Amino acid sequence: MANKFKATSITLSILSLVIVGWVGCSRQHTVEAKRGPIIEAVYGLGTVVAAKVFRVKVGVTLTIRKIFVREGDRVKAGTVLVSFGEANVQRAPFDGTVTAILFKEGENVFPQAPVLSLMNLEDLYVEVSLEQQGALRVRPGLKAVLSFESLRGQKFEGKVRSVFPNEGQFLVHIDIQKFPPGILPGMTADVAIEVERKSDALLVPVAAVVGGRIFINRNGKKEKVAVQLGTVDGGQAEVIGGDLSPGDQIFLQRK
Repeated sequence: MANKFKATSITLSILSLVIVGWVGCSRQHTVEAKRGPIIEAVYGLGTVVAAKVFRVKVGVTLTIRKIFVREGDRVKAGTVLVSFGEANVQRAPFDGTVTAILFKEGENVFPQAPVLSLMNLEDLYVEVSLEQQGALRVRPGLKAVLSFESLRGQKFEGKVRSVFPNEGQFLVHIDIQKFPPGILPGMTADVAIEVERKSDALLVPVAAVVGGRIFINRNGKKEKVAVQLGTVDGGQAEVIGGDLSPGDQIFLQRK
């Protein structure tokens, strides 16, 4: 009886190992290493900026006699904005929207204190602050792809206008031919600046690379291969070194 129980236990253990192995294999599938295009990009978070901004300030202490506009008003160039007396009337220098009024009629304004702000919400660009290594690779004319937080399913193409230093930062200005409706100064966008495009790279899924190695199906056997990666773009990575060829079947763990 004891021997029969022992034999049954061994059989169940072997069966368990077979099932575990089968489940492990079923959780893996293979994908083919292939040649194709890949884009290397520099990434950053951009902020929408108005190209034309006008702020009413005074050089000496004055009293506001009358304010002719309200926040949110859209005005034409030449519209009277605020009066400090008959000899001191401030007018809009361009078409725009009043975005801030910081004083009220009858209040005294001290020198260089901003009284009112006007922006042209139709003339916008995106400003990105990059780390030094990224800024070294960016130059005017490069293509940029942008996505806004509220419009995640859409991509918008832009072009780098300039790259320059500013108080310890490395700034990039990007122009977009047409901003989507509703985008305002201060909103943010994810920015990818294309710095290099390779048309014939050997590609593998990033998810298949673990610790600089991948597992491939070679002659029916699972083999571990060390690889050196180059450009990484989303879920794809370029292989620039290692014993890997187009058509090799790569194991990819399923989630």
